[in-house]
Amino acid sequence: MGIPVRSGSVRFGSIREVTPLMQNLNSFYFYNLVYEIYYVYMMDAGVEPFVTMFHFDTPQALEDAYGGFLSSQIVVDFEEYAELLFREFGDRVKYWITVNEPWCLGKFGYANGIFAPGRCSEWMGRNCIGGDSATEPYIVIHNQLLAHATVAKLYRTKYQASLFSYTN
Repeated sequence: MGIPVRSGSVRFGSIREVTPLMQNLNSFYFYNLVYEIYYVYMMDAGVEPFVTMFHFDTPQALEDAYGGFLSSQIVVDFEEYAELLFREFGDRVKYWITVNEPWCLGKFGYANGIFAPGRCSEWMGRNCIGGDSATEPYIVIHNQLLAHATVAKLYRTKYQASLFSYTN
């Protein structure tokens, strides 16, 4: 298509291990290595990296503690995670995508239970771990959009101006 960009993701679950914020140094080493090998090569070829912060990988510790995106607490934890990414990688990454396709996690993770965390109503007839397909998808999508808005505001007020977006 001739579009000189490439998207990649940082796993929320690999960086943001527990509450309060605990940095996983092995993950930083890994992502720095990925950047040096892959993104520098791509940039030398004229391709600009776009990094996605959340791509359906809520940390298990946050799922266990308060239900992940079912709770508004996730907004605070996601903001801390994003700030960590901005500090660690912001000197090299200009373009950030906060949340990949919020509707997918709502529909497939909380309405019909196909994606993790596999929640849905009993009437769905699936082997889900519990849930309410009528309300939980909306709560989850709402909290994802709040997390996006909070991180976008953080970025605009504290870090360099850049393209900032969520997908779909």
